[in-house]
Amino acid sequence: MRAVRVLVTGSSGFIGRATCRWLGRHGHTVLRAQRTPAPGALALDLEHPDSALFDARPDVILHLAWGHADNQHRDDPYHFAVNLRFSEWLAEEAAARGVPLIGVGSQAEYGPAGVVLTPQTPCHPITAYGAAKLRAGERFAERGAWIRVLTAYGPGDDPRKLLPYLAATFRRGERAVTSPGAQRWDWLHVEDAAAALGRAVETRLTGLHVLAAEELCSIADLTRALWSEARRRGFAPPEPEIGGRPYNPNELFLLAGDSTSFRSATGWAPTVPLAAGLSTLFDEEPG
Repeated sequence: MRAVRVLVTGSSGFIGRATCRWLGRHGHTVLRAQRTPAPGALALDLEHPDSALFDARPDVILHLAWGHADNQHRDDPYHFAVNLRFSEWLAEEAAARGVPLIGVGSQAEYGPAGVVLTPQTPCHPITAYGAAKLRAGERFAERGAWIRVLTAYGPGDDPRKLLPYLAATFRRGERAVTSPGAQRWDWLHVEDAAAALGRAVETRLTGLHVLAAEELCSIADLTRALWSEARRRGFAPPEPEIGGRPYNPNELFLLAGDSTSFRSATGWAPTVPLAAGLSTLFDEEPG
């Protein structure tokens, strides 16, 4: 595979960091663009788009940058005023320069669909985050590729998310409290997500796609598996209280995706089974 120069926006994010590592290991030149200052990284200002991003002459752009993406800001006007505006600008500038463009979307674009998600599944987002991602994806799919990534997990994730919360709680020897846990979700390890985006870059992917591991597990079973792994690792948390809190008002009881089009176009397949992936959550030092 010919080495390429890849501009990665959001390179300091959870998936962005892993993807930059994958690209570097496979011989590609990574041009990191991020809002957090770092040696060797290009400055990224979502509020003030700057065509200087293109001075590095990338062969491909991989766009992951998205501010206020945590659950606490899902209805923030920032998603339309800043994130969407920057994404549209980037798509137009890349098209004008003839630079292939790949963007990363979200299951939030669909809303609570309750079916296995495909590129053709109708979208009815219920948050500003999902609606803005959907609009951005329409632009990207016209000019390049848009990949709706389902639930990614792994070391380095936002500590406020479910799996990092469970792992950290069990590490401390404390009891975790969850909903009844009937939700069945797809779980994609971050290293598999990185490899998938790397293959999208290498194959110059176009069109709209869903990215999922296609390995469902209920939150109740996931909680028990993490608790067992914690005890195997020498931690001593009490048994989790599954059902100790109610479901969220807009709970997703099924989060599953069909990645057939993505796999066919890129040759990618996940390599991290869920049991092995959960174990990696205990390989990092707690932050």
